[in-house]
Amino acid sequence: MARKLKEILHEGSVYTLTKFAENAVRFHDRGMISAGDGERYEHINGLDVLRAQQTCLAMNYLKLCRVPIAFSYAYTEWGMVCPLVKMIPLEVVVRGALIGSYLKRHPTQKPQWVVGPPKVEFFHKQTYDRRTGTMIDGNDLRQLGPDEVKRLKEEGLVFPDPLILFQENTWSLHDAKAPLDSTSPLVYITPVCSHEEVQKIHELAKQAFTLLSEALRRVNGRLLGIADDCRTLALADIKFEFGYRVDTGELVLADVVNLDSMRLIVNRDLGPTMRHISKQVFREGALKTDVLKVYQQGLSAFKQAFKA
Repeated sequence: MARKLKEILHEGSVYTLTKFAENAVRFHDRGMISAGDGERYEHINGLDVLRAQQTCLAMNYLKLCRVPIAFSYAYTEWGMVCPLVKMIPLEVVVRGALIGSYLKRHPTQKPQWVVGPPKVEFFHKQTYDRRTGTMIDGNDLRQLGPDEVKRLKEEGLVFPDPLILFQENTWSLHDAKAPLDSTSPLVYITPVCSHEEVQKIHELAKQAFTLLSEALRRVNGRLLGIADDCRTLALADIKFEFGYRVDTGELVLADVVNLDSMRLIVNRDLGPTMRHISKQVFREGALKTDVLKVYQQGLSAFKQAFKA
């Protein structure tokens, strides 16, 4: 049955926000999935329900653990009600393992689990456009089309989600896919929030990561149907976004928490045979049915980890 969405406040590539009440919104999963900064973008039947249920389980768990989050309750199998939030244009990645794009920025390092506190990195939510010297948002980038986005990236003209390094009174943005020591900053920008706000976001991100990681570590991998030798899952990394509640002014975690934003590693194996439960399978070109199977396994893991 077609969904009737009224008073759309924001429509992104994967989710839609509609007005629910004063200072409250409905968060709808559209069942879309993307990769490569919009180079691949498809709809998968049933994905909306799996992702929405994952997010509701994880967000409710964090809420019970008294983490300040933008989540009220699930209202359908594919959506939830949340307080209205003014978002900060940052993506905060917390790493329990050094893999993926981190190794592109630090090519002399090898895949490894972080010893001690997790590593936290900040990225700008928008794309730096070298042609104009300005930041553009994701919708503007997608409107260029996947072929044009790919060409502009290959020619070094656009840089989605650049890495942020903090200096006093300024931030430098860097190509997130290039060795950090070999490139100059793309641009210097005025900070979008204060040093104190960055520190608070840093601590909230680490707190949420630690709680989710410890819960997921308790999952019995043998019950997930991944493989006969699957024993445990480990949270390798996760992306968070933050903002301020419009009604109270409180800083809150305001992002989905599902396989789109995290990587779970089977048996903590980071070697050549590494297996993961994450959106990575879609990035690598898996069939829709295989992607759906991975998200089903993810929901089973979430039900074990985050049950009340």
